[in-house]
Amino acid sequence: MRIKELTISYAETRSYGDHHNVSPRVTLTADIDNDTGEAAVLLTQKAIEQVREIIDDTLEANNEPAYYSTDPRYQVMYSPRRHLVILLPNTLDIDPPKDFTISYSVPRGFRYEAAITAAQHLAYFQLHGPYTVRELPDADFSKLPPLPQDPAQPAGGDEDDEDDEPYFVGGDIEPDFSVIAIPA
Repeated sequence: MRIKELTISYAETRSYGDHHNVSPRVTLTADIDNDTGEAAVLLTQKAIEQVREIIDDTLEANNEPAYYSTDPRYQVMYSPRRHLVILLPNTLDIDPPKDFTISYSVPRGFRYEAAITAAQHLAYFQLHGPYTVRELPDADFSKLPPLPQDPAQPAGGDEDDEDDEPYFVGGDIEPDFSVIAIPA
């Protein structure tokens, strides 16, 4: 008897958040000609990859970093004074200017697409715009626009007041939804 069709089913469960699970199942079928063993291995690998991609996508959609992906990871920071949200490689040796804050609402370690989406969400919904979202792949903060001059302080600023609260230029600003992301 000769096998003509091969069906592989793969499922995996991963926990996230408080008492939540993602349990995707993928079933793949292939018509085969000769080598059943090689086809089974390839089909199994493809099913595993698809299930793990679903798991990673679900984790990121629920504000957790992907678990299986080996793609580069990013972190999000923002500066209320510059009206800027930046996307940086997820490295530990970044020394940002003091006007930047790490976004704790966006976990470190998101893949690129999820990090961009989270940065746009941060700018629009949490910081209430208008913020520009920008990628800074080399973490060179000197490439960013300079801090705006605080009209309440004389040129040169107050050197002793390092812990000033950030301010928004122009007072209360209505969100500007026309431009959310600008490439670096």
